[in-house]
Amino acid sequence: MMSVQPKSLTLPPEVWSRIFSNCEANEKGLTHLWTDCRHVSRACMSEVEALFRSRYLPKVCISFDLGDYYHGGYENGYRVCLIVHFAFNRLASDGNTAIFKDHSCAEDFMPVVSNRLLSYVALYNNGAAINSPKHAFKLKRCVNDTELPELAYDPKERDLSFNWRQALTCFFIEERVKDACVNLRLLTPSSSGMAEVQRVRAAQDNGRMSMEEGFMCLLKHYGGTHHEGQRIARRKRIFRQWKAHGWTEKQVLADEDFEADERAALSTLRDGAQLLDLQQSSDDDDEEEE
Repeated sequence: MMSVQPKSLTLPPEVWSRIFSNCEANEKGLTHLWTDCRHVSRACMSEVEALFRSRYLPKVCISFDLGDYYHGGYENGYRVCLIVHFAFNRLASDGNTAIFKDHSCAEDFMPVVSNRLLSYVALYNNGAAINSPKHAFKLKRCVNDTELPELAYDPKERDLSFNWRQALTCFFIEERVKDACVNLRLLTPSSSGMAEVQRVRAAQDNGRMSMEEGFMCLLKHYGGTHHEGQRIARRKRIFRQWKAHGWTEKQVLADEDFEADERAALSTLRDGAQLLDLQQSSDDDDEEEE
């Protein structure tokens, strides 16, 4: 009697590639791809990473706020805000290290920028910039100051490098925590978001609030909830980093500068996200015209 071999349920790589490439390419879709789909199997991991290498890693931008510089001297010179942007250039031969290039800084300021970057990278790798990172990781409409594992800077080549897989994992894990906090506060029946919707609806039914006013109230509530979600996700990361240095959460919160540093960092990230949103909307319009 002939035995019938079961058909394989494994899809060929080109099918997985097409499935993943057609996933919704917004921020939540990318988070799902990296934190969920990538871990289904080795084949899925390979396809997801290939997709990110080709499509999304080139869209990553790393920015550094290196403070003010008085060109020509403090008294007679002029002030320059040293903000530099690094764009993806290539992968190193090991496949793990992403190399980014700076094309935004004027030659006159490069010696100062290089010195400050070298100092920052040394401080960062020694754990001295946990509360107030001076960098921002940007992808699509998301911006955060998450970790850049194995961060290095080559002043001669102007190369910034880090482990891209680990960096994306840090970035998307924090996005996932933030989204979970937002959903909990907006979508659960007893959440503040549902309570706000009911309050606005009642006010509109009674004629005490226009449709436009109601929309603005809900938009403001969403913005505040999103900001709080990022604060919670960011604190989880900071507590984890300090724990590696032997500090407890209570000790971190007792630092008199902690909350001020946190407010400043969150404000900077919020401003950066708003600017990214405008840039991304413009890019989307250009793609539609093409």
